[in-house]
Formats: sequence, structure tokens, C-alpha cells
Amino acid sequence: LTRANTEGELTIPLQALMVPECMTMPKSVATADGSATADIKVSVSEEMKTFTEYQLSFRIPEEYSNAYAADGKSPIFNITVKKEDFKVVANGVFNSAFWNEDSWEQVLEYSPILGLFRIPNCYAEGSHWYFLFDGADNFTFCDNEGTPVDKFLSGDVHPSYGAVSVTVLDANPMGYVTGIEGWEGAFLFPLQFTVSAGSFGAGYEYYYVSEWLEKPWETNAE
Repeated sequence: LTRANTEGELTIPLQALMVPECMTMPKSVATADGSATADIKVSVSEEMKTFTEYQLSFRIPEEYSNAYAADGKSPIFNITVKKEDFKVVANGVFNSAFWNEDSWEQVLEYSPILGLFRIPNCYAEGSHWYFLFDGADNFTFCDNEGTPVDKFLSGDVHPSYGAVSVTVLDANPMGYVTGIEGWEGAFLFPLQFTVSAGSFGAGYEYYYVSEWLEKPWETNAE
């Protein structure tokens, strides 16, 4: 919470609009003398279900805000909260050899509940790539519920043609390989890149694993 006038202490009431039963939020928040900010802490109980979206919404009363100020902030706070169990199982580098012609450090995550691997924020913040992998030859791209897919949104947006989709080219070598010098292994992704206007062509994207923190298929077998 921010305020423009920092003089004196001020307790500001919070009006709950939508608060799930598994969450508890304070009825007010106090700002200290000389402080322009205050933290609003929302508690979450163990009753929160995994992979379920919860909507939290509250507002500041009108008498504490100025909707017409030139730099006025929003008096209403809305957020979607979801509990999940994805954890980092590998560190590595994503090599976007075809599409971005660039490389960047990238973690690989795994959800024991869903049994899914995830490359988080792959091309953009909030853009995740999901796949199934058994530690051997079985590799399949899927959605966030584990349903196999042969086409999905890459997360990138072309400045002229909009959202960029990728189509999985199943006839080409794909999945995890080892024996690459300097790496524990690598994932090969043969993809075709398309927008509403047509195709930009096809090529390989790679995820090189520098370190496995955990190999889920070994854990699952125990």
C-alpha cells in the first residue's frame, strides 16, 4: 500500500470484496509516521487445494483515495492465487538456436503431484512449456494438465503478426540425449513456428542440462 502524505501515523481500513475461505486478511493496515508504504499480509491455511485458482479482491475506502489524482493509484487490489508443487530439479541453458538466436540460463521444474516437467517463463514471463518424460525414450509435450499436445503457444508475440505458436515435428529426433561434452544431457525440441499469417519455418530449440538436482524418474521408482 502506498500513500502520498507521509506525515503522522495512519490506520487505513481494508474492505474485503472477495476473500476465499482458505485466506485471512486484516481489516486494516497501519502506516508509520514518515513512511509512504505499508505491507498487507494475507494468511493462507492448509485448506488451500493445489492447482486451484483463488480470487482475492479488496479495496481502500473512497475517503482514503483520490481517483482523480494525476498519478493516482488503484484503490482496488485483485489477484489470482494458486498453490502448486513445482520445484527446480535441474539447472541449465536454453538455446533458442532457431527462433531467438540466443541462449539464457534456465531452470527445469517438476511437479510430483502432476508428474509433469515445466520450463518456466521460457520465452516470456508467465509462459511455461510442459512435457512428460520417463528418464528414457518416452518424451511428449503436453498442456498444464498432462494432456499430450502437438501444438501450443510459444509465449512469444510477433510485433506484426501476433502470438507465435509452435507445432511439434514428431518425425524428427526429439527428447533427451546424453554424451554431449560439457553437459549432463540435453533436450531436443524440433518445432515449426507459425502465426496467423503463416509459417516462419522450422528448426531445433535445445535445453542443455548442466546439473540434475533431482531425477524424478529415479525418485518415483523408489
